[in-house]
This record gives sequence, C-alpha cells and structure tokens, in this order.
Amino acid sequence: AAVKPAAGGLKPVPKKMGHIWIGYKRAPQQWMQTWIDSHPEWDYELFDNDYLFNRDWKNKRLIAEYVRRGRFEGASDLMRYEILYEQGGFIPEADSTCVENVDILFTLPSLYTVYEHEVSEPGFVSPFLASSPKHPFLKAVIDHLHDTHTPQSLPAPFRSVGNKFLGDFITEQNPEVS
Repeated sequence: AAVKPAAGGLKPVPKKMGHIWIGYKRAPQQWMQTWIDSHPEWDYELFDNDYLFNRDWKNKRLIAEYVRRGRFEGASDLMRYEILYEQGGFIPEADSTCVENVDILFTLPSLYTVYEHEVSEPGFVSPFLASSPKHPFLKAVIDHLHDTHTPQSLPAPFRSVGNKFLGDFITEQNPEVS
C-alpha cells in the first residue's frame, strides 16, 4: 500500500537503500548482500549499533527503552521511521532476500508499506519500507509516537510502534492509500 502525498511537491523516493541491524546477534550478511547486488546504482548504508548510539533521535527515550528490554524490533521500527523521514529511501528487512530489483515500485513520491496477511492478520501492515523525504504522514507517525508513549507505559513493539499500531493508525487517520 502506498500513502499518497499531500498536495505539494514531494520529491521521489531517492535511490538510497539501507538495512537496520542492531543488537548483539550477527547480521545476515548473505541475505543483505542480495539487496545490494540487485541494486548496484543505489547508495547503501547499514544502520547498526554505532549509528543507533551516535545520533540524536526524536523518540530517543522510546528507542532506549526497547534496547534496554532487548526488544530490538521496536527500536528498529522507531529508527526506520526517523531515517525514512529525514533521508527518504528504501529500507527492506535485513532478514529477507531480494529476488528482483524494485526500481519500478517506487516511481511516485509517496510512503510505502505492505499488508501482512489479510486473512490471518487483517489490518496489520509492515512498518514503512520506503518513503520520499519529509513525507507529512510519516512525520505524523513520529510525532504521535513521541506524544503518546512513555518508556514506562510502552507496550510490546507490534502494538505500540509496529504492525498493529501502524495498521490502526492508518485506519484512524485515513490518509489516501493505494
């Protein structure tokens, strides 16, 4: 699904790709390399523990709490939203392999996600995968998370910042989605 841009000129999704891999486990380099090999003309960056701890985040307190709990998927989702908002680009999941170049998918300035499984998990969507820089709906997501949660009240990642949250927030906010 793509969240269409608000009126006004958003730039296209830039040819920037990255993976987020934080925590103490080894990154699945073989799988990550399939994305790099299939997109040789894209700029690539790994967003790792060094990146996580050496920059400022709007949702720093929530990221720190998920890291403290060892819930790296929650910290990763929050990182993803802020990186995509600031830079735009495409951040596929690091534990997936690329079977085909995705250039054709990101032809419009927009914000992209995919439905999880509409039969067993209706309404759940993956955390955003690609975005134009400064997409207003992505900013709304970041601001909402910042204003809604405290480290003490933070639920499980899929409910608070990930799949369920994002599906519910899209339904509630009703942005133009295709």
